[in-house]
Amino acid sequence: MSTILVIQNHKEKHIYQLILIIKSWDKNLTITDRNILLAEALNYCVERKGIQIKGYVIAKRRLFLILKSKHHNLDKILNYLAKKIVELIYEYQYIFTNADEESLGYENSYRELFKKQTLYNPYIIKILTGKKIKLPYENSHIEKLKAIINTYNYCSTIDYSGAIGPVIVHTK
Repeated sequence: MSTILVIQNHKEKHIYQLILIIKSWDKNLTITDRNILLAEALNYCVERKGIQIKGYVIAKRRLFLILKSKHHNLDKILNYLAKKIVELIYEYQYIFTNADEESLGYENSYRELFKKQTLYNPYIIKILTGKKIKLPYENSHIEKLKAIINTYNYCSTIDYSGAIGPVIVHTK
């Protein structure tokens, strides 16, 4: 089992840097619908559970997250997220397929929806949180990372030019 990096600062908040690998729960959803569903679930955690998202990107099969919480440990946060995702899947499938809620077969544990890994790459962390990467030389690897990250529509690094982004991000 992997460990998640927990950083405590003077305000007793925890910062979690992780990658959630998406399991097969999204097979009946389009990528767009899955991304909207994930964004809604993340916003629920921000609005209702007091979580702060410092950076994120919803990629093809992964959700990269940098979270901050004053009151909740990581398992609790991920279970809130999973519960909301399951609720949204039920709503989506009921609306679009008239599926019976009992026939969908999802649990409320994040372990059913994601495989959790620690995000160790300091460059990805800095890119997602909007911090500058200062090196005395040009690094093509970092430029490639930035380009790849910016190809995703659901990302904390995108400049929405005055528009509201799909996920609430706390930059301070």
